Amino acid sequence: MTISPSFISSVHGCAETEKGTATRSLIFNPDEIKISTEGHSIKFHHALNHQCCRKADLSHAIADNRIMIYETWSGEGCRCMCFSELDATLTGLPPGEYTVQIIERGTSSLGKAMPEKIINEVKIQLD
Repeated sequence: MTISPSFISSVHGCAETEKGTATRSLIFNPDEIKISTEGHSIKFHHALNHQCCRKADLSHAIADNRIMIYETWSGEGCRCMCFSELDATLTGLPPGEYTVQIIERGTSSLGKAMPEKIINEVKIQLD
């Protein structure tokens, strides 16, 4: 019996919906990306300032020992800045060395496709 990894994600702040939870929120600096391990799990946290009226969704893919966590952005954007926190946990991974990439993609605030961009990459070891 093979157990496949489980992915749980959450988005808090303006990026929960395209219209945001508020027209504007407090701005925190600096942007922060944290990737940590706990047992056979990988935890991802991204705290960031971004244009209001933008929505973020998180997804993932695994290819060999490479784990891609995708931040997919959408929405036209408003003329203000917001703060959001993106979190994900990937559990049930077998032991080994992994390369974890955080990849930004989606559409720009002008509605044009954004090229995929690796915004963070780390190697981790799960024992």
